[in-house]
Amino acid sequence: MTGISPHVSGLYDNRQKMRQRMPDAELLPKHFSNHGYWSAGSGKLLHYFIDADSWDEYYPPKETCDGPSLVLLLNNAEADWPHVSISYLGRSGNYGRSGRRYRYIACDNGDEEVYDIETDRYEWTNLAAKPGFAEKIAELKSHVPDNFAKYEGASIDSLPKLKWIPLNDKKAPASESDSPKFDVHFTNKRGKPVRMFQMNDEGVLKPYGTLETGWSKPACGAPRSRLDDRRFR
Repeated sequence: MTGISPHVSGLYDNRQKMRQRMPDAELLPKHFSNHGYWSAGSGKLLHYFIDADSWDEYYPPKETCDGPSLVLLLNNAEADWPHVSISYLGRSGNYGRSGRRYRYIACDNGDEEVYDIETDRYEWTNLAAKPGFAEKIAELKSHVPDNFAKYEGASIDSLPKLKWIPLNDKKAPASESDSPKFDVHFTNKRGKPVRMFQMNDEGVLKPYGTLETGWSKPACGAPRSRLDDRRFR
């Protein structure tokens, strides 16, 4: 946002105070404002650090917004603020609730985490299982929704198509266990049943069932999967 490299500015960490290091720096939104544009922002710009003077407006209140305006906090970070922030991860029922001191995290499998971010800023110690903490968890949960809209996954037709590389008699590379995981769908449009295999880190094939004509099969994208081409010959 400044165009100044860390080795010049001395800003190497998101926890550093930018204005302590660069009190006179002009950020990009301010540059636009000074040249006839209107600069507005919202969300995770500047990694949660909001330089209020650099914006014409930040988080402007709108009729369609179901949350409180943050203008009060922008003007005074220590102002009385009874609200909490809620973030969601992937599916309904997976969320995090953050207040001034405690962060509560819930997963749709029933797991819970509670961190005292005042004394444990890196969230090493989960307090959810601590004796006598049930009352605090109930208080933290009172600020989150009771009902969640149904999760609607992306349709198969909307997913990007992956490039298919036939191996024939070539040896397939082994999977990497630490590679990023993602969901994939295999769809058989060949008009014949297809046998599927998964490959482990050592390159050993493991049967993954038969994909009938017109069927689709979901799978995790971390292991490389392979279709037995002999059924097509």
